[in-house]
Amino acid sequence: MLDDAPAGFNIEGFFTTHELKFRVADTDLFLGGRYEFLGADVSFDNRAQILDDADARFDERTAGLTALLEVDERDNIFSPTSGPDTKLELGWWSNVFGGDTDYWRTRLRSTSYWDLVEDLNLGVKVDAEATGGDVPFYHLPFIRLRGIGSLRYQDDAVVSTEGELRYDLTARWSLIGFGGVGVTMGADPSGYVKGAGGGGFRYLLARRLGLKAGLDIARGARGHGGLRHGRQRLGEVRGAMGIDLTSIAHVGIRVHDLERARSFYEILGFEFVVGPVGPEPVAILSHPAGIEINLILNAAAADAENVLMDVPVKHPGYTHVALAVSDLEATMAALEAAGVAITEGPVTFPGGTRAIFVRDPDKNVVELDELA
Repeated sequence: MLDDAPAGFNIEGFFTTHELKFRVADTDLFLGGRYEFLGADVSFDNRAQILDDADARFDERTAGLTALLEVDERDNIFSPTSGPDTKLELGWWSNVFGGDTDYWRTRLRSTSYWDLVEDLNLGVKVDAEATGGDVPFYHLPFIRLRGIGSLRYQDDAVVSTEGELRYDLTARWSLIGFGGVGVTMGADPSGYVKGAGGGGFRYLLARRLGLKAGLDIARGARGHGGLRHGRQRLGEVRGAMGIDLTSIAHVGIRVHDLERARSFYEILGFEFVVGPVGPEPVAILSHPAGIEINLILNAAAADAENVLMDVPVKHPGYTHVALAVSDLEATMAALEAAGVAITEGPVTFPGGTRAIFVRDPDKNVVELDELA
């Protein structure tokens, strides 16, 4: 999984969709169908080295046919004030229609409106989606709320619900407030539960049509969700032996002097647990965020070069550890107050994550990230 870790990607290609829908006699029932084709060229950026090298870029075609059913009892299709609108979609994607993968996708949406009192209207939306088969990550269900980016929180099944209050200030101007929550279910046993909300305004452009336009400002849960490719989450181990990694247990850092290294990492919030212990020996420090480091106390010299970072010949090895912080500006101020030099940054990575780099007394590199 990529819990709270950015995975940048880009999709280029050709997309076309064709939809036909008709009303059944003089009723509120609509039936129809939709065809979709996407020829996608998918690539991942350098900060998302989460696939095998051969899969870092791939071409894929998806093509599907979806049956549509809608019951629309709203009083207006543009800016309704009463009545429900329910839509059911049953889709099948297959090489039969020109694609490369086979999967199904269903979606049920229902939106209802009520006049609570004069000039005050309530709207409630429920949106449920589910998939099965060899689903590309960009076609998995995701939480659909204003304030949360598309594709951010995904899984095999997702339910999103949102409420909106609209207050009519005048015949043409209205204020709105909204909020909702989304839940993911399926391959990820823990799932996501994310909320979002905000406000905005509406202006009545066309009185006869009931057409309103406006602007919404929304804020949702921060962090990054988990992307998936096919039936497998990006970032899962693809070991033939079925290795199931759950987290990083600790990071080992070779240092020369315990007290000198301990003083530095305590500035970052780590707490001394035990040590030196063992033949190397090792001192263990832990952080309230659940991060553990092992200081390996056998560096030969107090002022030796970092052979992975500071010499012309590039040797293989772990070059640095990256730790997430909630506020980069506050972190920089705390480091300055403690006399810790920032060796690089702040820099902004694709996707919006901001970072700085510091060195411990043994010149080991620590990256501190404020995630987008």
